[in-house]
Amino acid sequence: PAAFGLDQNYPNPFRDQTQIRFALPEAARVTLRVIDLLGREVLRVVDAERPAGWHQVDLSAESLSSGMYLYELTAGDHRAVRPLMVVR
Repeated sequence: PAAFGLDQNYPNPFRDQTQIRFALPEAARVTLRVIDLLGREVLRVVDAERPAGWHQVDLSAESLSSGMYLYELTAGDHRAVRPLMVVR
């Protein structure tokens, strides 16, 4: 990919599992975390070095209650945030 990008999770809203795709134009240390609307981290999904390219992460809602959350991707100097909703 030519640019950093974070896609909206699919499906959204979701019950058990959703997929998150992101693009890295170069290798970077990646952190993908889920935060509640008060800004507290509730789940760290990825915290590792990733090569350049498209990546897909499967997110399980097993430990999350119903409600609205945000997921935040940081990679190098880049940061993006998107909403997600868990429906039980």
